[in-house]
Amino acid sequence: MTAVYPNSVRNYTAQQDLVNTVIADNVNSLQEEVKQIETVLGSAASSQNPLVSTWSGSFSQGTTWGTVYDRIANIEAGLLSGVTSAPYVSKSGGSTISVSTSTGAPGLTLTTISGTNNLFTTAGFTLNYLGIPQVSGANVIYVGSSDHTALTSATSSAVSVAATKIPLSTVTTAGDLIIGTGSSTVSRLGIGSSGYALVSNGTTASWTVPTDTSKIPLSTVTTAGDLILGSGAGTVSRLAIGTTGTVLTSNGTTASWVAPTTYLATSNAAVTAASTSSGVVRNIYVNTVAPSTTVGYLDGDIWLVYV
Repeated sequence: MTAVYPNSVRNYTAQQDLVNTVIADNVNSLQEEVKQIETVLGSAASSQNPLVSTWSGSFSQGTTWGTVYDRIANIEAGLLSGVTSAPYVSKSGGSTISVSTSTGAPGLTLTTISGTNNLFTTAGFTLNYLGIPQVSGANVIYVGSSDHTALTSATSSAVSVAATKIPLSTVTTAGDLIIGTGSSTVSRLGIGSSGYALVSNGTTASWTVPTDTSKIPLSTVTTAGDLILGSGAGTVSRLAIGTTGTVLTSNGTTASWVAPTTYLATSNAAVTAASTSSGVVRNIYVNTVAPSTTVGYLDGDIWLVYV
């Protein structure tokens, strides 16, 4: 009788002593099935001991096997050397983890149960036991990490502080000054020319030629012959040179150039009209001829007429 295992399982009818007659087929069929089972499992007799692993050979994606031993050995070969497109990760590389985004399930989850060893390590990069990525032992900064939060906070604070400071770039040249131009605004004031002084005009400051207000500026005099004339307490003005023949005259308040007053007329043998001054007419008559008694005057007569 031929064994039916592993294609099917033979059915047996229970036999009772002193009731059923046991024939050879009953025993032979059992032997055939046991032998078939041993053959399917494999045995050391054929170097296919199912209890011994060889961890050798290459993996095959076959669907039928001669013995259970052959199938187990193929699985071991696949675990050892890897399987292309296998649903697990091979330590020798080449594995791809595919995830359906509709399920929301992660492709790979690494969880620390105990200890502080790294979860993942590669050249220069590690994933420590807390799940924090590191490069050469230093934390990798990524959005949402505590390091990123601390950095952005510190950066924001630094920007706020910097906004209240004057940039060093405001100064470009030796001697530059920083001058306020308004509320919380400044600008650069370049160094003035040699000898200049920093002077305020009441609104801002600038470099100008220094002025001593206790001295009379040289610019007051513009022309040869100019005089500097007091015009009040602590104030002066320019008095230009007078015209030819004029004299500097005081009127009791100030001085000016005026034409001189003629007090004496000396025309020979005649009385001439004299100039007036202070309401008095003064005439002097001088005759160079012999005195005459007929005309009523002598040489050297003088008339003073008050009007």
